Amino acid sequence: MELVMSQAVIGIVSDLVRTDHLVKRLNLSGFGSGKISVLGPDSPISHIKCEKHTQAAEGAFLGATTGGGLGALLSLIFYATGSPALAIVKDTGPVVPVLCGIGLGTIVGLAMGSVVGLFNPKYEAKQFAGLLKGGNIIVSVHVEDKDEAKLVKELFESAQAESVQCVEENML
Repeated sequence: MELVMSQAVIGIVSDLVRTDHLVKRLNLSGFGSGKISVLGPDSPISHIKCEKHTQAAEGAFLGATTGGGLGALLSLIFYATGSPALAIVKDTGPVVPVLCGIGLGTIVGLAMGSVVGLFNPKYEAKQFAGLLKGGNIIVSVHVEDKDEAKLVKELFESAQAESVQCVEENML
């Protein structure tokens, strides 16, 4: 399997003891906590943490850029058609109405994108709900190349992980 950027090796581990052992071996092999993700039931093991974040920043960026573009386009259309809404800036040429449209569109898009992103988690584990209820733990490790992927797969196998596979991270 040829690896490209943004690859991860994922697997399902059956209990906390094996997960703890796997994470320690991954750390000893040079994979820091920034490359290891663990999703499972709450555990007393201190170095296994799951974080959930929202996509508010991504939504704000996307909303602002889209809103700014649409605002510029709409204001240019209103200017070209002689809309009375832009009569106050008609004598300034198309630049001022377009800049106003960009500003207004960016503000509206930023607000809307932030609100939409706020309610979208960065990861969704609905497809794993059945596995997690059974006490299983899902472990994902970011890898840079084929050698790292091979090493991680070997470590997963030593922890008796199931369904070990290499996937593109944007699919996670």
